[in-house]
Parts: sequence; C-alpha cells; structure tokens
Amino acid sequence: MYLAVQICDAMLFENKTKRTGSGLNEILSVLGVVFLGLALLLSGDVNLFPGWKAVLPVTGATLFIAAGPDAWINRVLFSNKPAVCIGLVSYPFYLWHWPLIS
Repeated sequence: MYLAVQICDAMLFENKTKRTGSGLNEILSVLGVVFLGLALLLSGDVNLFPGWKAVLPVTGATLFIAAGPDAWINRVLFSNKPAVCIGLVSYPFYLWHWPLIS
C-alpha cells in the first residue's frame, strides 16, 4: 500500500521533490517496460482488444513516463539516437497514413 502511495505522489506532485536517481524511478520504469512487454505478448487475439488487455499498455506507458528521464532504462535504452529517431518519426507517420487507410 505504501508503494502505491509513493507512486501516486510521484506522478501527481513531480515538482514537489526531486526524484533524480531514486529507486522509485527505477521501479516505475521496470514495471512500465514489463507491462508493455506483457501487452505485446498477450495481444495475439484481436477479438478481445480493447477489453481488459487495453489496461496493460496504458498502465505500462503511464508508469514508464512517470519514471522520468533519470531512470536507467529511460536514460540509456530509450534516449539513444536510434530510439529517439523512431519516436520522432512514428507519430507523424501514424497521423499521415491513418486518414488514407480509413
């Protein structure tokens, strides 16, 4: 229960305390990646989405973002140039091609 309070406090009141290098950042980041990985592994059956399985990627992304840029996974794995390039291109590409497909 105390961990849930810390997570909510960290997400809601980020500017209140500096969380640089804290263990909470690492826990949030790892949990976010685990949830995103589970979402990828369990998304094989298209008929069930967006049911309860939609909670996994949403929660994972929320935890990953809440960890901030100082968590090791966020800083080392997802802040390198190839990952940033993919991130900068993916959403504009999605916005460009989706109206054509629809």
